[in-house]
Amino acid sequence: MKKSLSVVLLLLFTLNLQADDVTGEKVFAKKVKRICGIKGGEVSKKYNAKEWTYIYNSGHLNSTLKEICPGIKPIKHEHLFHLYQFFFKYAKGSNKKPTC
Repeated sequence: MKKSLSVVLLLLFTLNLQADDVTGEKVFAKKVKRICGIKGGEVSKKYNAKEWTYIYNSGHLNSTLKEICPGIKPIKHEHLFHLYQFFFKYAKGSNKKPTC
């Protein structure tokens, strides 16, 4: 019983981690792209993954987005991690391209 519960929790946790960048892409499309008209790849490629990590960990993700797109409102705290995951996945140096 405990083993099956552990497997289910691990599976849910893993699925949730994989969905963060997908959620981030949706947040980007709704909150940034709609207002600024800039594509996700253009924003994510402004910095490499290490730089995005520093920006997120230092609490400057909203201010960085404001520099890129002055017209946006601050992103809610609960969405910042998802956006960070999106920017990290498609950062400069990665060969991946987002769909938005």
